[in-house]
Amino acid sequence: MEGAQENAANRLYYLARAPSLYEPAIISLSQAETVAEDGGWRRVVIEEPFGSDLTSAQKLSETVNSAIQECQIFRIDHYLGEETVQNMTVFRVGNTIFESFWNRNSIDHVQITVAETVSVS
Repeated sequence: MEGAQENAANRLYYLARAPSLYEPAIISLSQAETVAEDGGWRRVVIEEPFGSDLTSAQKLSETVNSAIQECQIFRIDHYLGEETVQNMTVFRVGNTIFESFWNRNSIDHVQITVAETVSVS
């Protein structure tokens, strides 16, 4: 058990997807047991749009709440998230709360995938 604590790591999953792709992503994170907080904290950032209408947003909310604890979820506006992803270095250095642990000693790697071939509205 001591070895597991030595390899413990905090993880933040940042989801910026088309509304139809949030549900499969959330289910996959849950099924892969990547959001269980047994080796550090886990947080999931969900960037708007959160569903395409009220019905789909409510369904997605049910899925999210069945897979992830509410205290682990951060819902943010698309425009707030866009600048964050584009300016990771500025974000780290400009926010002292992150600067102390967002460095080469604490982060193994960062993956940002831009795989959209069409616009997401």
